[in-house]
Amino acid sequence: MSGAPQPVSGAPQPVGPIPTQPVYSDPVSGAPTSPSFGPSFDDPAQRDPFTSPARRIQPSAPAKRQPGLWVAVAALLLVAAIGGGAGVWAISAGGTDDPSPVAAPTATPAPPGLKPWAEATPRSPQEHALATAAPAMVFLDAIFTGYVRNKQDNALLHPEPFTFSRRCTGVVVNHDGHVLTNAQCVAPTVGILLEHALGSLADTLVAEGKLKAGEVGGYVRGRQASSAFTGPDAGTEPVATLHGQLNVAKGDLKDAPAIPGTVVRALTVEEGNLALVKLDQANLPAAELNTSATIAAGTALHVLGYATTDVEYRSATYQVRAKAVEVTDVDIESSAYRISEDVGAYSRGGIAIDPQGRVVGMLDNDLLAPERPNRLVAPVSRLTGLLGAAGVENRLGEPDQRYRSALDAYFRGDEAKAAPQFAEVAEQAPANALAPAYREAAIAAGGDAGSRPGWAVPLLVAAGIALAAGLGALVWSRLRAKR
Repeated sequence: MSGAPQPVSGAPQPVGPIPTQPVYSDPVSGAPTSPSFGPSFDDPAQRDPFTSPARRIQPSAPAKRQPGLWVAVAALLLVAAIGGGAGVWAISAGGTDDPSPVAAPTATPAPPGLKPWAEATPRSPQEHALATAAPAMVFLDAIFTGYVRNKQDNALLHPEPFTFSRRCTGVVVNHDGHVLTNAQCVAPTVGILLEHALGSLADTLVAEGKLKAGEVGGYVRGRQASSAFTGPDAGTEPVATLHGQLNVAKGDLKDAPAIPGTVVRALTVEEGNLALVKLDQANLPAAELNTSATIAAGTALHVLGYATTDVEYRSATYQVRAKAVEVTDVDIESSAYRISEDVGAYSRGGIAIDPQGRVVGMLDNDLLAPERPNRLVAPVSRLTGLLGAAGVENRLGEPDQRYRSALDAYFRGDEAKAAPQFAEVAEQAPANALAPAYREAAIAAGGDAGSRPGWAVPLLVAAGIALAAGLGALVWSRLRAKR
């Protein structure tokens, strides 16, 4: 018999959710919802930017106008137009046939006594200094004529007069013709005159066979105490003449361009050995004295004086020579000083100048040196003292001032300004032979007095720069507006 039937499977288990599916919390029952394609009329209004009537893309605000930029551009273009027009007019006017306000010198200029560009580095301060002082240099030729007599009875030791000359250098210190120079050159003492006269007499006796050449020195020394050198009559002064020449000079010249002169005042050797001469011609180029000069050992200066290379004394040609020197020592008591170089035997009365071309002393014989070179310098204080005692001022003329202004322009490179000024000086003061020479140099360097003004080219350049700047600003503003 079988037992009660057993269930094959286990008790039924409640059905649970499928693990992989989400469980919704919404109730199973309820009104079904139909699919929807948009909000219902009961929903609140929604903003859709794509359906809004307003413009979705807003245009950017237009660029602000820049009135300042346009004003600047207009100003630059205006400057370019005016400046360019003025520059073109100046250059074109310079090339016309209109004469320069100051024409070239009408007279043939004399050759200058010194060529500063050959004595120093061209366009250097040294050349500038030499060019400033050189026109005032003067060659002086003093001629003395008289008779040698016996002092006791005034009997002539020779029937014919003796003539000899003394030559040296001077410098014009006032444009009216006053010249400073060496006293023993133009106003030698009686003893110096007699010594020269006895020397000439001894040479004559040698030529006549009345005296041997080796006896000349003894003859002169032996006759000095008992002889006199006089004028045509006993007791009168020997006849003396004095002539000065500027620029290149010739010995024994008495006609033009030689200028007669007289000695106004002279100082003894102990007083300074200086003389003041008045030439019979005014409007001469003058030099300036540096009254505040300080001289010490080692001070660098330039000296100027006349010299010659000719061996024939009477008709020799003399020109100004210059040398750079250094002060070797200064005498504390007299302020006189010695220098390292000499420019020749005829440089007595020559000058020492500072770097600005001003006179700081006058050359004299150095009696302590064996050959008596002209290396002793009288200080400028002695020069001013002599001028003051004579009532003469150190004064430049108007052409001197203009000449210095022209030199300043030339040496700073402004040839266009220098050339017409040099021409004016050459016309007003023909004795200044360096003025026409430097005028030609200025013209050769591009400073023709009849050509364009000196401001024409710089003005054109400035106008071109203004035009380029204006056009550049205009193009930049247009390109910026398109972006």
